[in-house]
Amino acid sequence: MSQDNKAFYSRMIEQVWNNGNSDGSAIDDFYAPDVVIHSAAPGWPTGLDGVRYSVSMIKGGISGFELGIQFMLADGDKVAAQWSITGTHSGELMGVPATGKSIDFQGVSVVRIEDDKIVDIWGASDWLGLMQQLGAFPY
Repeated sequence: MSQDNKAFYSRMIEQVWNNGNSDGSAIDDFYAPDVVIHSAAPGWPTGLDGVRYSVSMIKGGISGFELGIQFMLADGDKVAAQWSITGTHSGELMGVPATGKSIDFQGVSVVRIEDDKIVDIWGASDWLGLMQQLGAFPY
């Protein structure tokens, strides 16, 4: 099960995040309709709308977008991955207008997979580090 879930997660990264598919149609293939985003910020949309919002908001502000996996672990129905997003800040991102700067944004995600769908998401992302790279936070 663990190896199958790692392969499923890798396919999701490629089809949802890296394929350039801006309409988000692949999201329905990989996420349950009632997916729970446990680490969502206050006011963040929930369920599939939250996933769609995350993908469009992050990808919309970065050209040359690439999400790479540094390592991935699986145990039963859960997959954990350390990832990085690279690209150029070419559009509004988290309220910051385009700067043209190269970025390297890091994070960790854990998902639970049930019946070939992601049903739970936990994550931690280095938003402060990203804002520092963009010059939006000087410290």
